[in-house]
Amino acid sequence: MRYRAALLGFVLLAAGCGGGGGKTTSAAPPSKPPAGKLKVAVKGPTARPKAGTAKWPYTVTAISSSGAKVSGKLTVQLVDPLGTAHAVTYANTGKPVTNFPFHGFFHDYLQFPKSAIGYPLTVRAKVTSAQGKGTGTFGVKPKP
Repeated sequence: MRYRAALLGFVLLAAGCGGGGGKTTSAAPPSKPPAGKLKVAVKGPTARPKAGTAKWPYTVTAISSSGAKVSGKLTVQLVDPLGTAHAVTYANTGKPVTNFPFHGFFHDYLQFPKSAIGYPLTVRAKVTSAQGKGTGTFGVKPKP
């Protein structure tokens, strides 16, 4: 796995052990982003990527409130079911996508371990630029 598979395996195991307190809350409806905030989008071909050796391509785009592509710094993380964020690495370089130079568009791939099958994960991208900050997410649930 391209981001600490052993850690994810432990976290996924821990996620299956214990339960919530039975308390439910309702989320407030999403609000409109304030003016000047960046719009960051994360997209992939499917929300059900194949686990194992398959490469799941994804893209990140960032635009300003005026619709122009934004340059800045990009951080991409994979958030596990417990809410812990894990840095992903760029292609097969081993370099984490953390404060990565970004020019409006980024394309890479992730590989999910078999231990991630059936668990809801979130690909989260954060962009910081002179025009502001923004975050985009894409939920996935790896399949066999």
